[in-house]
Amino acid sequence: MKRTQEDTEFAALFGRELKAKYDAAKRGDMTDAEFADSIGVVRAQLDKYLRGEAVPGIRSIALAKQRYGIDVPYDGIFVSKSAKKRGRNEPTTDQLELPFVIWAEGPGQYDLKLRPVSARKFALDVVIKRTS
Repeated sequence: MKRTQEDTEFAALFGRELKAKYDAAKRGDMTDAEFADSIGVVRAQLDKYLRGEAVPGIRSIALAKQRYGIDVPYDGIFVSKSAKKRGRNEPTTDQLELPFVIWAEGPGQYDLKLRPVSARKFALDVVIKRTS
């Protein structure tokens, strides 16, 4: 997929936020490898993120939010983590919310189905039937 202007802007903003947390972690005696591992990447990839040259994957975004509070918008949309407490003795459940939009131009019939892939994974099937 082609890199968009929004991707470039997100990478730069994420890089600036990550750099501030990285600098603080370095002052606290964390190694480069430990910091990279904390967001699920190797040292070379961390360098690209810090310079704003690479768009981070969803895992790195989620880990950066969870561990360092980094929550930057992508084209004005924040990817946020929310916690829902179930009961007094039940564990807290974390969920990553990813807003998205599906566009289809013209008349047509649209069908969305959410189907289980495994115990904790689901697939969203989208069927668009265009009418002439």
